[in-house]
Formats: sequence, structure tokens, C-alpha cells
Amino acid sequence: MTDQPPHSPHPLGADAPDKDYVGLAVAGMTSGISSGTALIAATLWAVRSMMVGAAPTTTPDLNSPAANLLLTGTLAGILLAAVVTWRFLAPVGSTYRQGGLSMVAAFATIVVSLLAMPVDLLIGRWGVLGLATLFALLAWRLARRARRLALEA
Repeated sequence: MTDQPPHSPHPLGADAPDKDYVGLAVAGMTSGISSGTALIAATLWAVRSMMVGAAPTTTPDLNSPAANLLLTGTLAGILLAAVVTWRFLAPVGSTYRQGGLSMVAAFATIVVSLLAMPVDLLIGRWGVLGLATLFALLAWRLARRARRLALEA
């Protein structure tokens, strides 16, 4: 008999990672996406509130405070999603993975925040505020889970 180490079923063999970060990645990304979506929905609510009582127009004024707030708030929501995801994925220890998953979360925030448009059309601006609140609570819950998983990693 030889004293060889047991054969690992993992394709990387002895170089296989000893920790599983999938749960942390999912919790961190969904927390980031929810945070960014909450900020974008809150921004949309503020913009719609600014427009209450304004005369309807066929040409948008891109220099108005509402347009500036919408652009700034949307970009801030996308950035928030990336930063939150980046921070929660710090225990992974790979800048490449942190950056890649943060960019995915930022782009996913754009897609998920599109839910605010039909909510605004069907329910109105108070529905958008409810959507922002829902995503903020979801982000808080997922952040707690990501924090717990980060401490275990």
C-alpha cells in the first residue's frame, strides 16, 4: 500500500477552494440590487411629486430640476448597487470576482428598476413610493443575511 492522499473529485484537485461563497454572492448581489432599485424608485417618486400640478407638455425640458434629479438619482442607484455588492463580497478575496459581480448587480438594477414604470402607470406615485419601501425592506433583510454569511466566511 502507498501513502497517497485520497483522490479529490474536484477538477482542481488539491487547489480546490475550501470555502463556498455562493450564498454570500447571492445575498450580496440581491442586497445591492434591492438597494439600488429602492433608491431609483424613491427618486422616481420625488420626480413625480415635483411634477404634480405642472402643466402637461409635449417636449421634455432636460434642464429642469426634475430631469436633473431623475438622471442623478438613477445613476446614484446604479452606483449604490455596485458599491453595496462590492462591500459584501469583500471576504471572497478576489478583486476580479468582486468587480464582475458588482457590475452584474449594477446592470441588473437597471432591469429590476423598470418595474417602477408599470407601477407608476397603474397605481400612481404612491405605488412607486410603496415599491421603494418594499425594496428598501428587502435590501435591509438581505443585507443582514449577507453580513451574517460574511462573518461565517
